[in-house]
Amino acid sequence: MSSDGSFIVKNVFRKNENLKSGDEPVMIPADQAEFYTEEVLKCKEDICYFAEKYFTIISPGKGQHVIQLFDAQREFLQAMGNHDRVICLSSRQSSKTTSITIFGLFYTLFRIIRRSSYWQIRNLLQLKLWIE
Repeated sequence: MSSDGSFIVKNVFRKNENLKSGDEPVMIPADQAEFYTEEVLKCKEDICYFAEKYFTIISPGKGQHVIQLFDAQREFLQAMGNHDRVICLSSRQSSKTTSITIFGLFYTLFRIIRRSSYWQIRNLLQLKLWIE
């Protein structure tokens, strides 16, 4: 935490602002720490919210944009989140790789704090931001 109460988050990898890492500091005002904590809670509770808010893809016609999930993708993601094993029968080119990537990222980011309370997550974020 800096002297003015802001948190420092490092987020640039190899000078590409689209790739996040621990090299370049970004100031987060202390009054927005509550917002970030609430966003983490929303994302950890709903994989579809996480995907439609933060997961970007590159399409030939649109370029890079936040994904809009199809109903089948929603169902598949929710099934993977709610069950240990899922069998999927689907055709080619039906966004299976994208869905698995979303789930893998979601699981990697939120498996540690899956059952954590609001205060535990907020303290974890503040501690991480303080250390960096």
